[in-house]
Amino acid sequence: MAFKRNFIWFLLFGTLIGLNETVIGGLKIPCHSVVLSSITLLLLAIGRFRFPVKGSTLVITAIALLFKMNSMGIRECTAPALLCGPTALAMIGITFEIFATLFIGRKQFAYPGYLITCALTSLIVFGLFAVLQTFILQIWDTARCANYILVRGPFTAAASAALASIALILAQSSAIYNIHRLNPYLKNSLLFTLIMALWIFGYFAG
Repeated sequence: MAFKRNFIWFLLFGTLIGLNETVIGGLKIPCHSVVLSSITLLLLAIGRFRFPVKGSTLVITAIALLFKMNSMGIRECTAPALLCGPTALAMIGITFEIFATLFIGRKQFAYPGYLITCALTSLIVFGLFAVLQTFILQIWDTARCANYILVRGPFTAAASAALASIALILAQSSAIYNIHRLNPYLKNSLLFTLIMALWIFGYFAG
């Protein structure tokens, strides 16, 4: 029931993560994977804070994956492409869901749980992705594998935990919830229009 009643919000969070994966994911910036993953984890943490129920992260991740593949287009959804961005995103979402269930549960203000979830998700996903690319797909060399496991993973763990802590503090501000004072039909209409605009933007920006 909660999923059906709040689906517009699940759609918004999934869209924002998909937009991050499309826009930031397409930029050539230093520490690209760290920035990309930290923002994704931040949005997952906010989504879990908003909906502290089992499965909420998986729903948001599924929507983000659809956004990502919509942005890629049918011709770009090749096996190598799917094994890169979408696979990493799916790994982050699934791992976050597991640790959130263990350490957060149904509590909104479980700060240590959110920080532990973000940190452990970063370390596990970066490690697994590096092993996948190096030893299974044999695309990376061992130096890049070590960099992901020993440098980028811990860096992302620290960055995502710091961002999540700031976001959770801000989330307690009454100003954050002013949008809930709007007429429900007006609020949902505005959110739906924004979401549709972002999907169209993502399609052409991908």
